[in-house]
Amino acid sequence: MDGDELFQKIFDYDTKEYVMSTSIAPQAGHQNEYLEDLRQLGLMDSHAYTLLGCAQVVDSNGNDARIVCIRNPWGNFEWNGDWSDQSHLWTDEAKELVGFVEEEDGIFWMSFEDW
Repeated sequence: MDGDELFQKIFDYDTKEYVMSTSIAPQAGHQNEYLEDLRQLGLMDSHAYTLLGCAQVVDSNGNDARIVCIRNPWGNFEWNGDWSDQSHLWTDEAKELVGFVEEEDGIFWMSFEDW
């Protein structure tokens, strides 16, 4: 399945209110580097997340972007890359479209490609 098919499947499942999850599998070799890189991005190795949905929006540069919404069940420790709460890519229109709320609640957005 290619990326377009996967995004469409997530979109369809979101519309049907399916329960979805995602996780980060442990990586063999270079474990310390890998774990530190993940933590710097606000993610955890060997950890399950809820995949809440997805959207297609226009970013602050005027580009179409596919984004996914994820929840850390711990209720904190969030992604801090593109499309995170503090990201410069958000526009008022994109925030309104997805119901964006900026708070440390474990719910975060990230680009489909980063996911």
